[in-house]
Amino acid sequence: MGLVWAVALALIAWLVSMERGAGKAERYDALVADYLAQPEETRTVDPALAERLHAKAPLDPQLFAMRLENAPDAGNAEKLAEQGMALSARHLGVLRQRLAWAARDGDVDAAVETLDLLLRLGPPEEATYLDSLLFLYVSPRGRELILEAMEACPAWGRRFVNRQVTTLNARSPADLSGPIETYARACDDRDFLRSAYGGYLRRLGNLGHIGRAHDVLLSKSDALGVQATDTIVQNTGFEVGVGLPPFDWMPLAGTGVISELQQPAGGFYGSVRGTGPAELLSQIVKLPADRVLTLSYEGRHNHAESDGYFEWQLACSATRELLTRVRLGDAVRQTGRARLRFRSGGADCPFGRLTLMARPANDFTRLSIEAERLVIEDTGPAAPREEAAP
Repeated sequence: MGLVWAVALALIAWLVSMERGAGKAERYDALVADYLAQPEETRTVDPALAERLHAKAPLDPQLFAMRLENAPDAGNAEKLAEQGMALSARHLGVLRQRLAWAARDGDVDAAVETLDLLLRLGPPEEATYLDSLLFLYVSPRGRELILEAMEACPAWGRRFVNRQVTTLNARSPADLSGPIETYARACDDRDFLRSAYGGYLRRLGNLGHIGRAHDVLLSKSDALGVQATDTIVQNTGFEVGVGLPPFDWMPLAGTGVISELQQPAGGFYGSVRGTGPAELLSQIVKLPADRVLTLSYEGRHNHAESDGYFEWQLACSATRELLTRVRLGDAVRQTGRARLRFRSGGADCPFGRLTLMARPANDFTRLSIEAERLVIEDTGPAAPREEAAP
């Protein structure tokens, strides 16, 4: 009888220990789930708890990544990162934390290696990973090492440059000539050189740094094969691939809008259906101060003026002041020509935005236009401006 009771008590003790173990496992699982549910940018856990959790399942990459994320210092993080890579070289959690610590510690080699692995795996948070490299690029040493890495034409190079363009600082945008030209040269990709500079110039223009964008265009025109002429309007015949926006024609898309430069003969075709004004085409132009200018236009449209109309507008980029507008009414429909003299802005208006606008009369109206040529000529100095009365 004593033996039976001894066995029963042992069995009960074993069941209790199993239950307690299961309870601990559930608590650990709950702690991990709670941690992962927190916003990534603010989540924290006590490093000692992270270490104890990881000790319960040392081969679990997710727990390893948690411990790495909460490492107390860069030295510990580096050792943990190497162990984590040995454990699971393709686990996103481990890779992400290794990249984050490499960026914090200024370890460009580790950051570049990890970024390459992350992007090859095709993770959904590509922009976040590229931003770690942008963080390193700020320092002179980091910039030097990243440009050196780009000499190998890495898989992440194009996306890194594109991310640099889209995250340019509005107040003091960085010079991106180095990464653009390094990657294009390393990959022997002239098309990328042109498209990347095009995106860079458009971004500078959108941020209000039009003068700087124009200086970049002039300094790189030969390398880019861009025809930067002395005329006010670039690409007066609406040809494809002559210059780079915003200093060349930019067809503008929209609901019910068709806007196309024609190949190979040149010219522009646009059409609009519906009400409300719509922009079809624009270009940033460099303007001389206080001059008499003449706008000359050649083209065709087939609708009557009662259906609506097109007009060219030129406004100062800095002040938004409207300098002139040319309405293309029935007279232009019959002759195919328009001509107008106007005065340019002052010294505070070095650049203007030239836009083709459509103004349909109603929901059922369809307007179409074929533009062939647009020129703005400088015909001499303007009369002195009258000073405002005190």
